[in-house]
Amino acid sequence: MQIGKYKYLVAATQLFLIAGSCYLLYSKLSTPQLNVALKAALQALAPWHLVILLGLSICFWCLDTNVWRIILSPFTSVSFGKALRYNMIAQTAGILTPLLVGEYGLRSVLLRNEVDSRQNTLVTLAYQLMKVATRIIIGVLAGLLFMLSGAWSLISLVVTVGLLIGGAIAIKRLLKAVAKNKYANKLIKGANSLDFSQLRTKRALLPASLLFLAFSLQTALLIFWLDNKGDFFQVWLMVILTYSITSFLPPLSIFDPLAKSAVGALLYTEFASPNVMLFAFTATWVINRGVPAIISSLLFKRFSNRLQETARSTM
Repeated sequence: MQIGKYKYLVAATQLFLIAGSCYLLYSKLSTPQLNVALKAALQALAPWHLVILLGLSICFWCLDTNVWRIILSPFTSVSFGKALRYNMIAQTAGILTPLLVGEYGLRSVLLRNEVDSRQNTLVTLAYQLMKVATRIIIGVLAGLLFMLSGAWSLISLVVTVGLLIGGAIAIKRLLKAVAKNKYANKLIKGANSLDFSQLRTKRALLPASLLFLAFSLQTALLIFWLDNKGDFFQVWLMVILTYSITSFLPPLSIFDPLAKSAVGALLYTEFASPNVMLFAFTATWVINRGVPAIISSLLFKRFSNRLQETARSTM
């Protein structure tokens, strides 16, 4: 019964966030001029802008896949091409299901013959925690740089190194604490057989950080190109802080850009207009999530067909 209540609470929270984001954006957007603003934005983008955005999207998927492979590597060896296909398929399932449940399940199915399903779930959890942790760490650093008026200093460098090392240690300790918790052991049967010691979180920290920087850079470039109200570095810091703050929100699937745009419009209107923020956050999501979801649906269809053929041949 408690699980059912939890699901309803999460669903209610997500609906509240979506409704609140809609209202906030509606109150700030210049509705009569929104279509004109979006058309002007599309016309302002040159072909070389699109090339840069596409290049950053390729970097995003390569780095994201690399983070997963590093954490997965102690348990099985997967080629980069195969890992990339599986990563795209699993993430598509995640954005279509509440709390990314589909991503955990599909990763276990895709690697069912190579990694124990419980161990695979642990790897996926570590992979997700790594990405959230880097968002928070880099977000804290962005806040510090704001306080230092955007000036790099020795203090900033020391704080950066300290946060990165502390983040890696904190993630590993959190996973070990979960493994020893009696309630977690009741929830995950056979948790004693899981191997927490081989999770390579430290090695995955650098590509996970570069992944977040590439993702936020896409949004920052779009905002800077379309509505240049200030220094590009400040715009980038604003985008990093927005993504960092919204990393605490429950996953909202296709409504994620809406929530991020609302937070940006609430806190950082001096850097860009709300309609540009809405366009930039949505375009970033479409480039990195929407289009790959269409591609991965075709990959999953081929994979499921192979599964059916294998099942028929073994009957």
